[in-house]
Amino acid sequence: MKYPISARYPSALTAKCTGLRSVIGLLGVLMLGGCGSAQPDEQLRLVATPSGGEVPDIVRGQDGSLHLAYVKANDLYYVSSGDGGQSFSAPLRVNHEPGFVSGGYFRGPDIDIDRDGALNISWYNDSYAQGRKDDGGIMFSRGTADGFSAEINANKKPSDSYSLAAGEQHVALGWAAKEFELAVSSDGGKSFASPLHASAESCECCSSRLAISKGDTGKELLVYLYRNNVDNQRDMQLGLVDLGSGELAQVTLDSLPWHIEACPISGNDLTVRDGTIFVTWEREGAVYFTTAPLKKTLSPARETLVTNNGRLPAIATNGKQVLLAWKQGKTAQWRYFTPAGEPSSDVFNSEGTTTSRLAAVDTADGRFLIVH
Repeated sequence: MKYPISARYPSALTAKCTGLRSVIGLLGVLMLGGCGSAQPDEQLRLVATPSGGEVPDIVRGQDGSLHLAYVKANDLYYVSSGDGGQSFSAPLRVNHEPGFVSGGYFRGPDIDIDRDGALNISWYNDSYAQGRKDDGGIMFSRGTADGFSAEINANKKPSDSYSLAAGEQHVALGWAAKEFELAVSSDGGKSFASPLHASAESCECCSSRLAISKGDTGKELLVYLYRNNVDNQRDMQLGLVDLGSGELAQVTLDSLPWHIEACPISGNDLTVRDGTIFVTWEREGAVYFTTAPLKKTLSPARETLVTNNGRLPAIATNGKQVLLAWKQGKTAQWRYFTPAGEPSSDVFNSEGTTTSRLAAVDTADGRFLIVH
């Protein structure tokens, strides 16, 4: 079974600035991304999550194929595409225990591909909603010739802010249980070492993201992104773990502190390409992004404002352009930047059906795909 894509150039790609607001809106387009572009985006394909699912995550394989995971009705599904997202395979349920998956807003699956070309997926179980307090924890499964292995609870404790990454030699999981912790496997996810503690305090109801890539020394580095919480000051942290030595380095990304006495329930995203880390996050209703060389001594560039009104950002790059996408209510919006942080397009937008996160990836033909 294949799923039709939404219109390549959705009718929602129209400007929404009128009257006095148009003057402000025009400045928003030029400076902050304040309203939508009336021009079609020929660099991007926009698709709805298959089967009416939500909180998608997507990764591209070395052969150009796309691999997508999403949640629908308390189950986790996997589909693939060999034509850049024009169509998808029939959905395959990942979780062996039916009806025990949770997802919504920023909470959803993470999917990545390891050295053997196998898929690795993590997700939230539904222990909280179902009153199974002893079953909390981050769930993990690995792709097999027959589908996916039976899931394991990798940390077996109440926790939040789950993330996953896979590399040539390692698989890593991240979670927040007051502290932000990282567990690494060197045997394809069969076992995970005792967790590393990146922070004594973390914002448990804010998302985290991971990536594994080789650094300038040729050794694999684990890149992690999460929001801390020190006396209600909640700043974005970018860190690196040398997966050979275990050495850890970490820096604060925010140029201004964010003090808030309630959880902001915020999103973020990162990707690594050609020795550069690309990061996006939200603060006080605005979306920012920056870059940093993939080196053990972290030195990120100063943050760039993407939009002053957005949530749950996603990021992708084809090496020439950086795609920043985010949600504004149920509307998906996106804009392009140069790797140096200069805006290179207006803001595009398309109406959606949920307020949950979207996913973005570069495709084999040098274009981009957003799943929302």
